[in-house]
Amino acid sequence: MNATPSVQDLWSQILALPAADRRWLQDKLEVYEEEEEAEHLAPYTMEEIHERIRRSEADIAAGRTYSSEEVHRQMREYTRREPRAQAAQTEQQRNTNP
Repeated sequence: MNATPSVQDLWSQILALPAADRRWLQDKLEVYEEEEEAEHLAPYTMEEIHERIRRSEADIAAGRTYSSEEVHRQMREYTRREPRAQAAQTEQQRNTNP
């Protein structure tokens, strides 16, 4: 006998919760994810730091820069987005900028 509920069963139970309980669960899961992510952070090695500096200097030399006005505009747009959109963008940037 399998007493473990399936993912579909869990999803059905979650959908049956009142909206306030679903928001509570969402908040708890977000905090859990943030804590999980924080546990996997590790400091950079000196070699990684030097490589990042080298790439940054190459970007500057090639003209791949932003004006302060553009940075401020992007930050205003970023802070207006929903938290999920911000998290998705951060994850996408993390995957494209090792």
